[in-house]
Amino acid sequence: MVRTRFNHNWPKRGFAILWDTTVLGRLVHPHKVVSLREFFGMVDNWPDELPAAGGDALVVAGMEGCLDVLNSEDAQTWLAGDL
Repeated sequence: MVRTRFNHNWPKRGFAILWDTTVLGRLVHPHKVVSLREFFGMVDNWPDELPAAGGDALVVAGMEGCLDVLNSEDAQTWLAGDL
């Protein structure tokens, strides 16, 4: 069994990977989750107010699909250099 850890300070410290739908549901309504493609499209049009965690976070879905198609070395390079 996987133990869930939740820290309310994570929005102030960078990014987090969320695996639990219950925790995710407390942070953002599902229709406000953006795809990875939408996220990259926000580069020149960043929202003034973020849609999750009371305006403190943006929830992006789809990274696992990108990582699944890459070998481990390419995935590390992509995460370090592009993401």
